[in-house]
This record gives sequence, structure tokens and C-alpha cells, in this order.
Amino acid sequence: MRPLRPSPILNAVRRTGSGAQSVSNTAAATASFGKLLQEKHLSERELVAQRAAARRDRIEMEQQLRRRFNHGDVYAPRDLGVAEQRKAKMVKFRPKQDIFDVLQVDPMSQYRNVAIMSEFITSTGRIKGRNETGLRPVNQRKLARAIRRSMGIGLMPRIHKHPEIIAQQLQRRLRM
Repeated sequence: MRPLRPSPILNAVRRTGSGAQSVSNTAAATASFGKLLQEKHLSERELVAQRAAARRDRIEMEQQLRRRFNHGDVYAPRDLGVAEQRKAKMVKFRPKQDIFDVLQVDPMSQYRNVAIMSEFITSTGRIKGRNETGLRPVNQRKLARAIRRSMGIGLMPRIHKHPEIIAQQLQRRLRM
């Protein structure tokens, strides 16, 4: 919070004396107030320009940094290094809505669809967590059960992604 400053009019009144004032004293106070406003107005312009420049610099620096530091965070110089920035860059996009609710599909009924199921497992065969999939807890449990069922039946490999999915991903990369 900024400290309160006395009003320029009050300062002018205090300088001229307290109590009843003559018309000339009031005019003098108003004239000095106008000068103060003009001086203050110029300094406010400069202040606004300085703040805008500082804001542009801050935004430019924030765009260069991948990781967002919050007020009060403690960090070491290595946190600003290239390796740490690469780690922060690898943060994945998390969906805001449950995809199964949006499409009105039951995850258990999709155990035969290897393409859908493989989107929710890692390349090592682990089922991705809710923080990565963006699913509701109920649908996450149903999806995990469907993936295990698909792996148990033998429709989906346990260790890696399905070869057809890998081929599709490679074709997409080559197109880009």
C-alpha cells in the first residue's frame, strides 16, 4: 500500500495561514496547485513510461524462462540453466475435460480399440495417471480396468505400444 501524501491544496492553505483566507490567497493556492499538477502530470507520464518498459522487460524474461517462479520460491542458480529449462519444457498438456464424458462413451466398452487404449499408456506399458489423462476418477478406474482386460486378452502388448500405432506416429513425424 502506498503511503498517504498530504494534498497540495492543504499544503498551500497551511502556508498561507489557517482560518479565514482572502480571495487572493485562495487564488494563489489554486495557481500553485495547478503548477504542482502540471509537474506531477509530467512525472506521472515518465513514471507510466518506466513502468511500461519494466513490464515489457519482465514479460520478455518470463517468455525466455520455461519454469514459472512464484513469489517466495527458493531457487538455486542451476535452476536457471539450460538443462532445467529443458525439463520444464517437457511439461505435457493436460486436458481440461474428461474426454469420455464429452464423447459420452464408456471406457470399459472400448477395451477392443487398441488405438484409444494406447493413448493412455506410456511407451513402457504403464497406465498414465489422472494428472496426465485429465479423466474423472470413475472413468480413470474404468479405463485402467479396460487396459488390463485388453492386455490380458492379448489385444494389446504389455511392454510397448502397438506396432501399428508406432508406424502411424512415425508417418506423422515424417510429414511434418
